[in-house]
Amino acid sequence: MSATPSVEDRFAIADLCARYSWALDTGDTDGFVACFTEDAVFDEIVFARGRDQIRRAVKQVFHDNALFAGRQHLIGQSLFSADPEGRRGHWRMRSFAHVVALRDTGATLFWTGWYDDILAKVDGDWLFKYRKPAKWEGEVLSGFPENTISRLRMPENWARPLED
Repeated sequence: MSATPSVEDRFAIADLCARYSWALDTGDTDGFVACFTEDAVFDEIVFARGRDQIRRAVKQVFHDNALFAGRQHLIGQSLFSADPEGRRGHWRMRSFAHVVALRDTGATLFWTGWYDDILAKVDGDWLFKYRKPAKWEGEVLSGFPENTISRLRMPENWARPLED
């Protein structure tokens, strides 16, 4: 097995991510569920295993939630590595993720983080076997000293007027 997916597989995986986001953000529950393997795990807000639980979870948390409408999930800059269990036809993918929310005041950044995924090729199609979003904090920032989100916030007096 190669060190990264082929060019063709990368394009197919990018299409999977686009289908996922489009289905999630347009309320297409069936399209969303079709992005996952039969035994997939979707670990976002609630833990769901298998397509039936994933269907219930996406409806409950997102598609039946009027406050969710107007969001767009943007996924990019994906980094691939070998499947942790060494399975053929599987990859681990970590991707930057941002969610923009459209409100009456305009579009704002609602959330920023990353996805930790296991992808599986099933009958020629790439699907999510495991998908977990995480905030942009914790282990991904462990290379920085004394890493806490509170340290990243600007101090209240950061924008003092210039002195003469």
